[in-house]
Amino acid sequence: LLHIAASNLNHGSAVTLDTLSSMSTGTLLNATTTTSTGNVDGAVRLTANEMKSGTAMKINTNMLTDGTALHVTSNDGEMLQSNGTLVYIDGNAESNFIASASMVEVKGRDMTDGTLLKLTQTETSSLTTGKVLDIYTKSSLLMNGAFEVTSNSVETGQIMRIRGDKITSANMIDILSSSSNVNAESQIISINASNAVNGSIVDVKSPSLMHGNVISLTSAKLTSGKMINMIDNKDLTSGKLLHVKSSSSHASNPLHMELPNIETGNGVRLDIGKHLRSGIGMLLDSKDGNQ
Repeated sequence: LLHIAASNLNHGSAVTLDTLSSMSTGTLLNATTTTSTGNVDGAVRLTANEMKSGTAMKINTNMLTDGTALHVTSNDGEMLQSNGTLVYIDGNAESNFIASASMVEVKGRDMTDGTLLKLTQTETSSLTTGKVLDIYTKSSLLMNGAFEVTSNSVETGQIMRIRGDKITSANMIDILSSSSNVNAESQIISINASNAVNGSIVDVKSPSLMHGNVISLTSAKLTSGKMINMIDNKDLTSGKLLHVKSSSSHASNPLHMELPNIETGNGVRLDIGKHLRSGIGMLLDSKDGNQ
């Protein structure tokens, strides 16, 4: 119905819709259709297949305070199914990505407060089997992880925080693997702080816990392996490989080992080695106790 040709246009605009500050409830451009089966290329489309640099579409709202630059809504629609999406970004043919390229990039250079990317589902408690964020990949080789958080400038505070103030029987973090091919070089959790000389690598605090376990390790089918393995120390002087302390005056069994079905071997074994010159292999000392 309307065809505007501007084949030789190199600056300016082929079409300009302009209004002053008087517009409040109206629209500069309104496109409406009642079709129930839209074209796969969109009811409104922008085609710029020859473009190699620059920006295909730009929304500029320099004075925006509490409004929204782009709003995609289904209003009160309740028909969205498994293959439906409100926003869909298709880059399936992009096979020559370089490390610095991104499908979606959000920048907040001068941001000091607020949230750069926020996913919210708080109006109702209807979410049960769904997910707020789902990251999925079929890659069999991930050298840098399915997702990575890099914050090399942080000196204080936290890089990642997970909160669950009303948790009762749920898990704060659930790491699952059904693989039966885990080899000796694999770790379900790997922490590498190779340059740290002070502090704690893992710090668990539960000051109000009265019952239960601070750490629970179970491995019912373990045979020749080890439940806890603390090795690779060559420079120990006044430190401790294991330090257990309780200031309680009512502790009845502070260290308790049960081996009810052992038939052969040693219940507890301590190997000192042939290099002991002075000192004691095992010392049980009540200090100044006289009771």
